[in-house]
Amino acid sequence: MTEAAFRYFIDYYHLMVYIQMVAQMTFRADPSSLSVSSALRRLLHEAPAKSEIPKLVQTIDEGLKQPTTALVRHTRLLYLEDELRIARGVDNFLTFISDLLATIYRIRPEALKSSESIKLEVVLSHSSMETLVQELVERRVNQLSYQGVRELSKYIEDRLGLELFSNSKELERAAGIVDARNLIVHNRGIVNRLYQEKHPTSKLGSRLCFSVETIFSDLEFLFLTVCNADQRATEKFGLEATRTLSELEEIITGRESVL
Repeated sequence: MTEAAFRYFIDYYHLMVYIQMVAQMTFRADPSSLSVSSALRRLLHEAPAKSEIPKLVQTIDEGLKQPTTALVRHTRLLYLEDELRIARGVDNFLTFISDLLATIYRIRPEALKSSESIKLEVVLSHSSMETLVQELVERRVNQLSYQGVRELSKYIEDRLGLELFSNSKELERAAGIVDARNLIVHNRGIVNRLYQEKHPTSKLGSRLCFSVETIFSDLEFLFLTVCNADQRATEKFGLEATRTLSELEEIITGRESVL
């Protein structure tokens, strides 16, 4: 796999671990809270100021309410958890596309050709063609990263002859997932007119809701899209697929660290 895909898979793994960890902590915390409360009660009963015990016990009990009960009561926490999963998964996917584009441009700088002009001072500030190309690559990738998935996919296909998605159905699904991420990031997940125009069945002013099945299905879809796109790009442009599954396993098992 390429370095771009390798970085994506690492971040994807960490997201999955986080999701699993939160679930386990929530459902294991109830008996833990009860054990802590019981131990503190015993200590308090040995304290000299017996008159303060009822008040302190009440304070402890309130502070150690069962996490699952609290989550049900504060449903906003559930929304935040779902939104975090979607937003982080999409950000990782978009970063992969940017990294892949940068990799392609570095080995095929001729693909950067366009009608866009470059100031002479920018050219003269570089001591070699290599560093100039590096800056142009970063500029182009940054510009493209702000485009929508549909526009980005069309640009890459027209200019580079590379298909990010196998068919239009996959493209539309990815665009819908990214639209949800943008709404979460820019409007707290509340449906506005811009989102409603793209998704007419959504209700203006309502909050996006995600089932667990939908979230994991979407994340898996993006994962498989990365696998396929990385393979197509490697074959088309002769990219260096220097990263291996064994290296990925070393990161996952903690035998090697990575930034």
